[in-house]
Amino acid sequence: MGASNSCTNGLSCAYEELEVVESAVIDVQIFDEQGRLLCAERLDRRSDVGSLKMKIKQRTGTPATIQKLSQLLPMSEEPIVDLGCSLLHHPQVGSKPLMVRLLAQSGPFAMVTSWKEVELWDLRAEEGVHKLRLEKNFTVQCVAVGWEERRLMVAGAGLQIWDLDTGARAMSVGDQLFTEKHAGEICCIAIDWRSKRAFTGTTKGSIHKWDLSVDEAPEQVTWRHTRRVLCLDVDWAAQRVLSAGQDSVLKTVDISSRDGLERSLEGHNGWVQCVSAAWNHIHSTLPAPVHRGLSGSTDLTLKLWDLEEHKELLTLQGHDSMVQCLTVSWEAYVALSGDLNGSLRYWDLNSGLCLRDFRTSSSISTLTVDFARNRALTGSPDRRLRLWNTEKGVCLRELPRFANGITRVAMDWAGSFLLGTSKGPDWDALDRDIAENAQPEACPMREWTQRGSWDGLAEEEEDPTALSENTILLTRSNDGL
Repeated sequence: MGASNSCTNGLSCAYEELEVVESAVIDVQIFDEQGRLLCAERLDRRSDVGSLKMKIKQRTGTPATIQKLSQLLPMSEEPIVDLGCSLLHHPQVGSKPLMVRLLAQSGPFAMVTSWKEVELWDLRAEEGVHKLRLEKNFTVQCVAVGWEERRLMVAGAGLQIWDLDTGARAMSVGDQLFTEKHAGEICCIAIDWRSKRAFTGTTKGSIHKWDLSVDEAPEQVTWRHTRRVLCLDVDWAAQRVLSAGQDSVLKTVDISSRDGLERSLEGHNGWVQCVSAAWNHIHSTLPAPVHRGLSGSTDLTLKLWDLEEHKELLTLQGHDSMVQCLTVSWEAYVALSGDLNGSLRYWDLNSGLCLRDFRTSSSISTLTVDFARNRALTGSPDRRLRLWNTEKGVCLRELPRFANGITRVAMDWAGSFLLGTSKGPDWDALDRDIAENAQPEACPMREWTQRGSWDGLAEEEEDPTALSENTILLTRSNDGL
């Protein structure tokens, strides 16, 4: 059965007459956005769209999860979607050879999580590009993304590892008996993708060490909390763990030995919901590397800790509701924190001063920051992602509503997910789109003076001993930094 040799829309005509045996195979030619031939494949007639995407991934390096395919003959440009049937029985595909245009999403990409869904989003296109097919009864408590490894770990009642290239589940570890009888659900996770090791904290206060190279139940470590573990940070090189949770206590543990040395840090009067740690940090004002940690709590404060001397250095006050998330640049010694009332605060950890405060209309449940680019991405219960300029304190882009309230977000700031493909995330293009098409949402940002008052606002003069509601309350240990 012959095929026409005509091409339209300026396509470089690489379409040759191909004999199609309808009962056995289908021939496919893949073109890029400019109409250049990328590859040609002959597939079994039972192959579906997912199989075609995997062939394209093998030939071009483009992850199947970010491929968009459209049919060129006939020139309908209708998207080809995976309907669970073979290519030959797809509504847009007849018995003739198939010519397909490949449009690869260019990102930048974020992994967005709610209690029931995990979805890969393209921030420039402002759309979800791939949603994981989780079981209906699986509640997502936490996730960890390895962008360069193209792997995703989803945790709740056990652990699931997903392949971001294919969008398929690669492994499930931990079983229902382990979850119900021994540990409860997993609340937080820290993973080293290269060594395939992980630590998890659970609803029952236990902490477990996993070897992900084998499908076995994890090993319970020697330390635990009295209540739910809410956060973990691990320095795999230094072999140190910092954990915290509902018992208001932070614990540091040396995991280089089986019976790791455990130390406790107390000072918060509420749940500790987020932590960040840096062991062997090179501080510009100190002669030797130091161990530092930052924690955020429902008591409305953040605390800076000396993790070597096991003492508090600073208490940062200014949030008017519980602190829910934080991110630290230990190199620049600054941090960004978000709270229940929608306030984002940018802190100088040397002085303890809040340099900027900007707000949104919804609670900040999660955030991720690129300090070098002055960008932050936040997620909220109102189902919206917001991209911020942290230097100016403005919301650059508010993405369309996610299906459910957002609990976690992970951003591929470095573009690692697209390594090995023909293109990377075009941040300049995203910035141009924002400048040309979007009106930035002016969010109330206020600059702190050294005295702790807002610039441009009159200070209270009636009672000079009284503290205004906008005053930073700063405490410092006698040892300073």
